[in-house]
Amino acid sequence: QPVTSLQCLQSGGSVVISWIEEAGIDAVEVRRDGVLIETVTPGLGFIVDTSAAAGIHNYSLRTVAGSLTSTDSTCDVIVPPGNVTALICQSPAPETTFLSWSSPPGATTIRIERAGAVIAELPASTASFVEDPVPSGIQIYFFIPAVAGVDGTVSSCAVDVQAQVPPPVAGFTTSTTAGDVPLTVDFVDTSTGVFTTWLWQFDDG
Repeated sequence: QPVTSLQCLQSGGSVVISWIEEAGIDAVEVRRDGVLIETVTPGLGFIVDTSAAAGIHNYSLRTVAGSLTSTDSTCDVIVPPGNVTALICQSPAPETTFLSWSSPPGATTIRIERAGAVIAELPASTASFVEDPVPSGIQIYFFIPAVAGVDGTVSSCAVDVQAQVPPPVAGFTTSTTAGDVPLTVDFVDTSTGVFTTWLWQFDDG
């Protein structure tokens, strides 16, 4: 008779498989994706598979009694991927961030979140992303790899986003624009933006 009450649970990257078997069998064969990974003596009722890579796996269990074997009992498990590595977060230009990473094995997508919102969901083959525009100041990014809709380990980074520097715009007012020589004129600087020098040029040099 096949095993009953089969359960396959993922926990911390390992897969725990448990079942109930009838008396009188010699062994339970456990296969992952069609490949025999363990032959279990009767009475144990569970195994822990620590070698399953990230992704979707099919487990099948078959009881053996002498030369007889049962039909298979099966279950599917999704093992989530690990975290992204080689993470780089930079602000190469005002209100711009450049993000790069290496995706973990088995991941199919990488989701990037900032300020509680998803800003990108990318194929795991993608290795970089540019967000523009981004509010200036400290921004925290979260990177979530996933497979078949199951999230893996979250990684994060913080980047100080450069502020947009306004261009200088010259502006002056004068106390007078006409009068007898010698004429005294007071200038008031009303220029805006960020600048470090001033150049004065008059019609007569």
